[in-house]
Amino acid sequence: MIGRQNRILLAIFLTGDVLAIGAAYLVAFWFRFHSGALPVQGYLPPLEQYLKVFPLALVLTLLALRWQGLYRFRRVQSRIDELFSLIVATGVSTVIFFGVLLYVKEHVFPIARVGADASARWSFSRPFIAAFFALAVDLLALERIGLRLLLDRARRGGRNLVQVAIAGAGETGRRLARKLVEHGEFGFRVLGFLDDDPTHRDVEVEGIKVIGRLDDLVRIHHERGLYNLYIALPVEQRARMGDLIHTANQECIQVRVVPDAQEYVTLRTTIEDLDGLPIMSIESTPLEGLGGALKRGVDLLGALVGLALTALLLPLVALGIKLSSPGPVFYRQQRMGLDGRRFRIVKFRSMVADAEARTGPVWAHQDDPRRTAFGRLLRRLSLDELPQFWNVLRGEMSLVGPRPERPEFVAEFKQTLPKYMLRHKVKSGLTGWAQVSGLRGNTSLQKRIEYDLYYIENWSLAFDFKIMLLTLWRFLFHRHAY
Repeated sequence: MIGRQNRILLAIFLTGDVLAIGAAYLVAFWFRFHSGALPVQGYLPPLEQYLKVFPLALVLTLLALRWQGLYRFRRVQSRIDELFSLIVATGVSTVIFFGVLLYVKEHVFPIARVGADASARWSFSRPFIAAFFALAVDLLALERIGLRLLLDRARRGGRNLVQVAIAGAGETGRRLARKLVEHGEFGFRVLGFLDDDPTHRDVEVEGIKVIGRLDDLVRIHHERGLYNLYIALPVEQRARMGDLIHTANQECIQVRVVPDAQEYVTLRTTIEDLDGLPIMSIESTPLEGLGGALKRGVDLLGALVGLALTALLLPLVALGIKLSSPGPVFYRQQRMGLDGRRFRIVKFRSMVADAEARTGPVWAHQDDPRRTAFGRLLRRLSLDELPQFWNVLRGEMSLVGPRPERPEFVAEFKQTLPKYMLRHKVKSGLTGWAQVSGLRGNTSLQKRIEYDLYYIENWSLAFDFKIMLLTLWRFLFHRHAY
């Protein structure tokens, strides 16, 4: 049943992609040669000349989409992830397509001795290639958004659903159940919890109850058509996980493991060799060597672009601060960054001067009376953070990373929060995975640490770009921006 549904989805999405790519190709041809937007000098190629090589562009694009995993229909998938993969796939296929055309023109035509005139007439317009790329990205994105919306609506209406069970009715399992019920567009119908703990017998979350013990997995699979099992067992019960996975594999049940919070808050491990003796390091990060150099290059370029784009806005903000309240324009405060080193962060002042003269270091909170009227607007739009591009240029911060905290708070948190200091294994960032995930301001510190360490463990340039895109999408009007 599931395989048949996936084949139908593949046919629908593949058809939509072919139509979108074809439309982008035709519109790009019209835009370049017939819209009047760009001048056409000399030879005006017929459409038939471009249609002859369209199959190459189509096949390359479809192969690139498959390479990026866009025909593997994961129910839990971020729209931003899909868009980023779409841009990468279309960009790579377009570059290869253009490269093939250049190769044919420079090498095939001279060998065939067809003459310089024929070679010139076979040339393909660079503006056409650029327009095709832009239109292909736009039309593929619109087509897939439309199909996803229809699919989400169908799943919320009770169609294209998959039966799942959750092994473990503890805190992690209950959080998972709430998420699956909240996101009906994923298309999961939760049958219930499997748990051996007698204290969990009466657990009920969103109408989901304990329906059996862990050993009842096979019975429930045959009786109720169970296709997916989420294992959300606490650490002390993980000895059962191997048996569950083995049983699920024998019954062709797909298994997903949800890490317990204490397992989740960890950095990657690496094995080093000391003259034949294996040594395990539990604090290594991918931000070393070439990865760190690439990230620093992106930081420098991004900071320069950010300062250039905001060059006209910065003096206006400074003027607004001076007119709205007495005191300096900028606010400098000591923060803790990479390897626990301290630096002075630069922000636009959004509170009254000497706001902590009486209270000492305290966190900002909703309706904070220390904010000025103009400062309230700056914080809501996150404009007070713009001067931190200077900290990025100086190498004290990165564009993306855990947000830097004040040393006074760090001294407190490292005593009460496990593994808090591991977030200082990378540079602090203007924005981060925790912030774009809704954990900003006066929110759960434990969750923010989990998200920060997940970022460190799974860092890549693609992950950084994803966070930047999410920042532009969500960060400016976030409800926790105090």
